[in-house]
Amino acid sequence: MALRILSDIITTHNSLLAPVASANDPNTVTPPPFQKPLLKAFAKALKTSNLPHAQSAAVIALSKMLLTNALSPSNPSIPPSIKEFNDNSVATLLQALVLAFFNPRTRDNLTLRQALTYFFPVYCHSHIANAQHMRRIAVPAIRTVLAAVDDFYALEAEEDSDGEIDGSVGEKETKVLMSGVVGMLTEWTDDRRIIGLGGGGDPLAPASLSNNSTLRPSESLHLALAKDILQRVLGVGGFATAPREERKYLLSMLSKLHLPTPAPMPSSRASSRVPEGAPDERESLRSSIRTDNMTSQLQEDDDELPLQVKDLLDQAISAGVASDASSRNALVKAKNSILKLLAGIIKPSDMDSSTMSARPGRRERVRVKDEPIEEEDENEVTVMSQASRASSVATSNISRIEEEDEGEETETEKRRSSARRSESVASTAEGDNTE
Repeated sequence: MALRILSDIITTHNSLLAPVASANDPNTVTPPPFQKPLLKAFAKALKTSNLPHAQSAAVIALSKMLLTNALSPSNPSIPPSIKEFNDNSVATLLQALVLAFFNPRTRDNLTLRQALTYFFPVYCHSHIANAQHMRRIAVPAIRTVLAAVDDFYALEAEEDSDGEIDGSVGEKETKVLMSGVVGMLTEWTDDRRIIGLGGGGDPLAPASLSNNSTLRPSESLHLALAKDILQRVLGVGGFATAPREERKYLLSMLSKLHLPTPAPMPSSRASSRVPEGAPDERESLRSSIRTDNMTSQLQEDDDELPLQVKDLLDQAISAGVASDASSRNALVKAKNSILKLLAGIIKPSDMDSSTMSARPGRRERVRVKDEPIEEEDENEVTVMSQASRASSVATSNISRIEEEDEGEETETEKRRSSARRSESVASTAEGDNTE
């Protein structure tokens, strides 16, 4: 009840969480003194050790605050340090909600599950900033949820010591649950579903999805998520190296991402055309130069993130981080999509010295001609192993038949030798009788 009252007060009076002037320096601002205790109270209430009704109350209250943007007020006067603090707080609480939603210990808490089932798609698809928060915590959420699931089924197997629970049952349940986690996180971070960016007004309708959103490649959420996944898989960019099981689910998420296609760039010819009756042609020339510079800058911004993802994909493929055919195919599919995106962004005319002068490392990274890679047939290994087993069985059968034939030939020779000896003895006896 206390959390509900606090959330209602803060939702109604957003200024309560606005930064306040520092007591030591009036020119600087700090978060309000009660903000950290408030966030800790919500984080503690979301733990699975609490009572189910307390968890449900915390989820409903926190959902209201996140939907109304009460925890991260958007005020131009807020300094970047306070904004970063608010964003980190939102990310922490959002990750706690994701864990509470997927944790097997809350499967009987229907109120909690129902509230979050409604909250997550509405929150993520209503604003691009909300989807960015979900994108930031997507990769860490895979790790925390997987750890919670493993602990739950391991403890459940230990408690039942009479042998009724098979160890493979927990593995199957984990696989099914994590497949759902991967699919939902991919859907919640899909910018095509965001209202106003391609979702068509109904973020829950798959038919409303379009191939392209209004975001440029440098702003694509799934492209940024692909970078986070690859950094976690490789253990670079501030991420620790993912274990083998987590790496499998991360690469499965990579295969489900919708990587952007090249967006049409503004044409410079139309803007450089001088209208009839123009009083000054020099102004049109200057406008054309400015448009060309703006187009070049947009292309450089658009290809920076795809080039980073391409470099990470090259490292992942060469390092052999994928342990099975499906994971390797995920890397190959992403690599081919990135090559297609770069081919549409970077034109051959963009390779002159004037375009590359500002970014000397870009020339070498772009001039590498990568050919599309063919994906592996995931059934090929199974078919080959079955064919090998069939060949070995046929070889053994042939050897057994040959051995049987050799045995039959040996018996025949013995019978023939015995018959010849009998005939020889009979001939000798007839000769003796004749004499």
